[in-house]
Amino acid sequence: MGSQTTAFLFGKSCSALLQHLERRRCVFRIVVGGMGDRGAQQLVVRTRVLKLFQDKLPLNPQGFPGLSWDLALNTAVSFLTNTNWQSYGGETTMSHFSQMVALTYQNFVSAGVGIAVCAAVVRGIARNESSSIGNFWADLVRITLYVLLPLSIIGALIMLWQGMVQNFDAGVTATTLEGGKQFIATGPVASQIPIKLLGTNGGGFFNVNAAHPFENPTALSSFLQSFYILIIPSALVFFLGDAVGSRRHAWTVWAVMLALFIGGFSFASHAETAGGKVEVTRINFITDERHEMSAKLYVPDNATEETPAPGILALPGGNASLENLSAVAIELSRRGYVVMAVDPSIPLAGPRSSPSLMWAPGRPWTIWPL
Repeated sequence: MGSQTTAFLFGKSCSALLQHLERRRCVFRIVVGGMGDRGAQQLVVRTRVLKLFQDKLPLNPQGFPGLSWDLALNTAVSFLTNTNWQSYGGETTMSHFSQMVALTYQNFVSAGVGIAVCAAVVRGIARNESSSIGNFWADLVRITLYVLLPLSIIGALIMLWQGMVQNFDAGVTATTLEGGKQFIATGPVASQIPIKLLGTNGGGFFNVNAAHPFENPTALSSFLQSFYILIIPSALVFFLGDAVGSRRHAWTVWAVMLALFIGGFSFASHAETAGGKVEVTRINFITDERHEMSAKLYVPDNATEETPAPGILALPGGNASLENLSAVAIELSRRGYVVMAVDPSIPLAGPRSSPSLMWAPGRPWTIWPL
């Protein structure tokens, strides 16, 4: 099935090439990382060493130092287990080499392991009598070559078309409206994002992940990133249906998943507007200092031109995002305040002494009564 999909996407010659690579021992070792009975421990050690000594390795244009021992261990274990919890800012901590060789590799392998286990479970359900439920290592190689790699290549090309960044530069220095200088990090982003989404990995190139315009440049890229998260879980349902010889069973399971998704989406939408009691709108404006800014405006249903409500300006903290402020802003709005939550993904420049232009370092958020 995987080879047929590859042939459809890339042609028979490419499919034949991948089948040839599958039989090569060197490719097998690259995919599985030479893992044996202690594969997990070996991968943790390798990933940790790469991060500890990233300052000695190539593709480090910003000259980042090696990670501390605890952060390197935390990151290695997190990405190995498909948890992908980030206790760091990607563009301010990791070299390009670490992003590509350590993290992206783990994104492929950890996702492949999960799909291989799922395949074994499906075979166990579908087979009445069998001496085995497949070969894990063969499954892992085939999943990587026939599913994850082709879809990642397609996704990367689409994201490049949409304007996602892909280079080996340290970044660019932009001139602000006031004539100041602002450094904006760049790097191999487009090659990392598709597999991050396909494996539901997390671990984006930038600290704010898809909230960063270089990682999510257009509305279409935003939709496709959400779509990529759903591709493999949906496909596995039909893999189960084909294995048990019942597509109807697959459609039933998929319909239940869709119902749960719509239910969760509806509940989240209801919560985001406090059951319709709060109107949430996105606004863009230019400040007196000629800065372009974006924010979300939370307006209670009882606030009108005739009955105005007091206002609050909410500013995210150092590692916070606009979503982090959502619950606080909704609660304040339910209590009768008009809240404007400023989007921190829009870079600011200018005098930092002005409260309207100052984030709240070290805090989840700061609020200013108006």
